Amino acid sequence: MAANSQMHNLTTLIKRLEAATSRLEDIASSTEPPADGVVLNQAIPSPPNPSLAAPPPPPPPPATSKSPAPVAAKPEPVAEPLPESIEEFDAFLNSSVDKYVKLSHQLGGLVAEQAALVKTGFQEQRKFLLISTKAKKPNLSGPDLPVYESLIKPINEALMAVTELKDANRPSPMYTQLSTVSDGIMVLAWVTIDTRPYKHVDECLGSAQFFGNRVLKEQKDKDPKQIEWVQSFYQMFRDLADYVKQYFPTGIPWNPNGQPAQEVLKSLSAASTPTSAPPAPAPAAA
Repeated sequence: MAANSQMHNLTTLIKRLEAATSRLEDIASSTEPPADGVVLNQAIPSPPNPSLAAPPPPPPPPATSKSPAPVAAKPEPVAEPLPESIEEFDAFLNSSVDKYVKLSHQLGGLVAEQAALVKTGFQEQRKFLLISTKAKKPNLSGPDLPVYESLIKPINEALMAVTELKDANRPSPMYTQLSTVSDGIMVLAWVTIDTRPYKHVDECLGSAQFFGNRVLKEQKDKDPKQIEWVQSFYQMFRDLADYVKQYFPTGIPWNPNGQPAQEVLKSLSAASTPTSAPPAPAPAAA
């Protein structure tokens, strides 16, 4: 009896243990997901779809033969070298004439005004000399006379203006100085003389000295600026005589192989005319 009772108790205990174990397994299975399980509420990234990607930019259009070619810049015109005689005349203008003009401006008033006219006369003479290096000698006995007169006219106008300024200011205290220049201004006519034109320059210096020496005498102990002014005017004649003797001892030779003077005058006038400035660029749109 005792053995049967123990077996019954052991059997009952085993059943209870099995029931408890089964219950524990049920609880464990309801609280722990499988190791290789998938969580259903987690978003799964999908692979990229090539059809939804942004398209690449289109390639640039190929160059065609109709595309405008870059415009080449126009070459600057090459300046023609000046004849030696013109270069030396420029040196005369920049030294002797400019010194006289500078001292005249220091005296001021009518003397300075008259000196500006003298300089204009020499500048016009320079144009005449340049034309003579490129043009044939005009036939003064034929149809070229009006052309020659047109070339001389600017020089003659400056000469007359110098004399008219003196005549219009006789009451001026500087009348003697104005007369000094006026009596010597005929020196500009040396370009019209074919026989030893430097002699004409010397003669004009003698004419200027009639009144110029009076200025030297009157201003000797008064105004050294006027003494220097008269001497610069005299020196201008001496330098010009040396220049003419060296380059034009027998007058203006002109150019036997040159063009007609009228054509040379037109070409030089066109070359000295400044070209119009390019238009300003349009303002950028706002």
